[in-house]
Amino acid sequence: MRLQAAAEGWIAQIGRPAGYRFDLASTPNGSIAVDPAGIWREIAEDLGRGGEPGQVAARFHLGYAAAWGQVVRMAARTLDRPPTVVLSGGVFQNRLLAAMVATDLASTGAVVLQHRDIPANDGGLALGQVVVALARHGAMSR
Repeated sequence: MRLQAAAEGWIAQIGRPAGYRFDLASTPNGSIAVDPAGIWREIAEDLGRGGEPGQVAARFHLGYAAAWGQVVRMAARTLDRPPTVVLSGGVFQNRLLAAMVATDLASTGAVVLQHRDIPANDGGLALGQVVVALARHGAMSR
C-alpha cells in the first residue's frame, strides 16, 4: 500500500517515469519466466543518485505492469483472437497496478476481466473454492 501511494503521488505530481525493465524468457516447457534480477541494480542506482522513493515506486509499478502485458502478448501469439485475461489475486488489490495492467492489455485488444463485487484476494479465492465444491457435489449427485 505504501508503494502504491508513493507511486501515485509521484505520477500525479511529476508524471510517469520510464519503468524498470523486467527480463522475460521462454522456458523449455513453454511457460514464460519473469526475472526481476535486473531491476535491483537499477533501483540501487536510482537510490544512490538520490532518487525519490516515489520515483522508484512509480518505476517499479510501470515496469511490473509492462512485464505482465508482455507475458500475455507472448502467450497469446498462438491464439487466433485476442485473449481474455482475468486479473485476480492479492496483487490486484493494488489499484494502480491493476489499472496499469488493464490499460496495457486493453490497448492490445485483449478482453480484461477484473473483480467488482468479490475481493481479488483470499476472500475471492475462498468463494471460488465453494463454487467448485458445489459444482462437483452437484455433478456427483446426478
